[in-house]
Amino acid sequence: VSALTVQDAKYVQNPSGHAPLAGLLTCTTDVPATATIVIESPGRETVRQSFPAKVGTSHALPALGMVSNVKVSVHAEFDDGKGGKAQTQVFEVQTPPLPEEFAPIKVTASRPRRMEPGVTLVPMMRWPPGTLADEKYGIILALNAAGEVIWYYKVEHPVMDVVALQDGNFAYLAHRANGIMYEADMLGNIIRAWHSTGTPKDVREGSIPIATDTL
Repeated sequence: VSALTVQDAKYVQNPSGHAPLAGLLTCTTDVPATATIVIESPGRETVRQSFPAKVGTSHALPALGMVSNVKVSVHAEFDDGKGGKAQTQVFEVQTPPLPEEFAPIKVTASRPRRMEPGVTLVPMMRWPPGTLADEKYGIILALNAAGEVIWYYKVEHPVMDVVALQDGNFAYLAHRANGIMYEADMLGNIIRAWHSTGTPKDVREGSIPIATDTL
């Protein structure tokens, strides 16, 4: 049986500041290994996510699938494929409550057996009474089959159409005129941006121009 040890394990909740129900566990192993992140909370089914394609000694593992306002335990388990197994210490986390300005969510029916597996992404905008849409507010929710919020992404710009990408990131339109688009990861980090050149607008530094009126 080979030896496998874990060093320098650290955990940060919401490292980007934009995804309060997501965390990042980082560590190293002395030999290449695959990782599984484990999230446990009282009275709920344990969440396990494996990363079989990421074999290495430096690990940065997103912790996803938490609900709000509960205590959760997070750790990572490793397997070097030669009989060696190890895990990090357990990190205790108190997840934050949902923001007060969230739209109320009332579940009237939940039939998981009739649903596709996975989560449902829902973009939200805000219209304060008597005003137009708030140009400095946008949220994307991820709802599970029970209608619970298990992830959300909050930014200071409008959020419109959103699509999940094959690599695990997501892309969304971010302007009422459909002229700005972002790609972000599930930790809330913006990876890249695009903008149409047909209408003047303020764009993020490094945004990729596209010669069209709108997106």
